[in-house]
Amino acid sequence: MQWVSTLQTADDFSDALADGIAALAARLVDAPDLILAFVAPADRAGLPALGRALRGHWPQARVVGCSGGGVLADGREIEGQAAVALIGAVLPGVDVHAFHIPPEALPDHADGAAWRDAVAAPTDPAAVLVFADPFTVPAEPTLGGLGAAWAGRPVLGGMASGGEGPGSHRLFLDDGVHREGLVGVALSGDLRVDTVVAQGCKPIGQPMFANATDRHILRQLDGKPATDVAQAVFEGLSADDRELARKALFLGLVMDPARERYGPGDFLVRNLVGADPDLGALVVGASLRPNQVVQFHVRDAHTSRHELDALLAAQADAHEEPPAGALLFSCMGRGEGLYGEPDHDSTALRAHLGEHLPVAGFFCNGEIGPVAGRPYLHGYTSVVALFRPRG
Repeated sequence: MQWVSTLQTADDFSDALADGIAALAARLVDAPDLILAFVAPADRAGLPALGRALRGHWPQARVVGCSGGGVLADGREIEGQAAVALIGAVLPGVDVHAFHIPPEALPDHADGAAWRDAVAAPTDPAAVLVFADPFTVPAEPTLGGLGAAWAGRPVLGGMASGGEGPGSHRLFLDDGVHREGLVGVALSGDLRVDTVVAQGCKPIGQPMFANATDRHILRQLDGKPATDVAQAVFEGLSADDRELARKALFLGLVMDPARERYGPGDFLVRNLVGADPDLGALVVGASLRPNQVVQFHVRDAHTSRHELDALLAAQADAHEEPPAGALLFSCMGRGEGLYGEPDHDSTALRAHLGEHLPVAGFFCNGEIGPVAGRPYLHGYTSVVALFRPRG
């Protein structure tokens, strides 16, 4: 297995694409089975030529990708500048099944069998990568269906970004360019895919049981009015954490009911979108289960750094050999705007998992990554996929 990535910036798209193809060709030991392509901005002249150029050089390769508000590869993250990020993979013993589903063919419910039929992919993939247009793909039923179709298998990717309205994003599949629906690739066979979902938050207070819930409405925490508990947690914070909570307070939901101890990666972090002091209730940006374990969270650059480092260090400790390649799907709200410096998450990825690790990806309008084995749409998150031979 070999992965090779390259990042090219140029005012002329044709030049950047030609340079990217040359860079891949110079380093690949064999023809790639899969090429993932991420391009910024979406309205670059010549985009229809992307798949034709790549498959003209490697006719058997499947080409999948999308446009983004920024792209990244080889330890560099390009925001606000025209760029092309490519990663090619030679995948012996791996079945590569690429697909496009237009909006009218999307199953209208989260039924696993319907989604397996729509994708027509192998029944036991190592991973499914998905890139979708946010204007024409409803995230919740789509990810619910994909998660039901391949329970426990990582489904990850991101929503195309950088466009300003319907029809402004681009999705790539082989020789074609689409403006709607979703594209993706299911990978099965001799492949192991490990994932990191860094939501950039830290817990505050203590875990509690969510009582008296009604879908998005949280009325009680450990039997007390939810707003009273939130106020008590706020008053017990340090001055720095109190300032973070004033800007944005989140609720982390433990998604695995069997888990008794909670750490990074165990929570699905969601916004608190409203409160009713008269009822003592909070409104949460997710449906709640009765008596689900929850904990308040806050977010800042320091927390994001620390969490990502911890999760990547755990991956490095868990494997003797580094991954062959990686994909990174990061929120438009991260990058230099969050950290005050360029290339932060890409640099951290290579610092923990190999300074020459081939990596590519893009800045998303919503990141897709698994929590407790099910895919969710995230915000302010970096989702990482790490690829190795299964053996």
